[in-house]
Amino acid sequence: MNSRIVPIILTIVLVATSGAGGAWVGSRIFLSETYTHKDFHDRLFSEFKLTENQRALLEALEAQHAIDESALRSALKNAHDELARSLASESRYSEKIEDAVVNLHTAMLDLQNDLPLRFSSTES
Repeated sequence: MNSRIVPIILTIVLVATSGAGGAWVGSRIFLSETYTHKDFHDRLFSEFKLTENQRALLEALEAQHAIDESALRSALKNAHDELARSLASESRYSEKIEDAVVNLHTAMLDLQNDLPLRFSSTES
């Protein structure tokens, strides 16, 4: 009986080892390094053949977007805080909570729409 169990246990150990080794090798081959936004940005724009005017316009757009994004994220945080206060102060769904939800959704939409609107305004 012992001689029948040894090959089964050996097979299980080999399969588990092969699976773990394959997963490790696969993760090394197929999973790329993690990149920061700046790394991604630098790699992406190094591939473009931008003129100096295009590069200057892009840098100006990015600088303005950084300022606007900060304000929009602040507005989103304020809307979130307003909703939290409304939920804490009301015992059930009310017009105050509904207004806070609408304000939150508006702030989210403003943040989402900011960049596409900015680039579409320069395409004329």
